[in-house]
Amino acid sequence: MMKKGNYYQYKFTGKAGVSYHFVCAASGVIQSASLKQANGSYYLTIYAAGQGCAGIYASWEDGSQRVSVVTVQ
Repeated sequence: MMKKGNYYQYKFTGKAGVSYHFVCAASGVIQSASLKQANGSYYLTIYAAGQGCAGIYASWEDGSQRVSVVTVQ
C-alpha cells in the first residue's frame, strides 16, 4: 500500500519496437511524475497525491491495457 506524499516507481516491459503512452486514472490519487525508457523497459515514477484507488494504463498504436491498480492511504 502506498502512502500519500511519496513517490513510487513501476517497471513495465513492452514489446520491442512499440511506443507506449502511460496514463494515471484518478489524478487526484496518483500523478505521473516522469517516464524513462531503457532496453525495452519503461520506468514510470508516480506521485501518491491523495487517498483512494487508481489505475495505471499503457496504450499503444493498436491497443491498451491496465498495468496496475494502486491504493494510497
